[in-house]
Amino acid sequence: MIVKSNLNNRGIPETLLNRRSERAGKQPPFPHLPILHPYEIHRSLGDVPDGVFDCDDLVVEKFIPEREPDGFAVRFWVFCGERERCTRYVSPNGLVKASETIRREPVPVPDELRERRRELGFDYGKFDFVMHEGRAILLDANKTPGRPQNLVKMFAAGASDLTHGFEGLVHRAK
Repeated sequence: MIVKSNLNNRGIPETLLNRRSERAGKQPPFPHLPILHPYEIHRSLGDVPDGVFDCDDLVVEKFIPEREPDGFAVRFWVFCGERERCTRYVSPNGLVKASETIRREPVPVPDELRERRRELGFDYGKFDFVMHEGRAILLDANKTPGRPQNLVKMFAAGASDLTHGFEGLVHRAK
């Protein structure tokens, strides 16, 4: 089981927005922000600590890993219109973060995720998913993809291709 925040990236973006507002002398946009907790993995539902299910700001999900001989993998599919990139990140940690990976490689996007994107109506975004027992399991569908600070240069190279996808969306909307 995995216990995580129901906010973006443990609530870090919301916390940063609150600080920025307070420095500007304005009311914070997230005044009742909960304490930030790291994500936790537990062996079973019975191992989830008491009180977790009483917290509205936490989500408990089944942990579905994509296992590798040297760790775990997660796939990130970033897209804008018809342009896209899909990368598989491998980490020694069960909670794979792009900033803590030991290798990255481009991978194809499964057709079932393309269909899910159509169903959800995403023109731009990022889907986090794993391949588990031969099936693509969508973990997160995000309309506001971020990027780890230590991978800015790598992401910038891929972003230039996504701009062509944005231009295609604009022309399609005319």
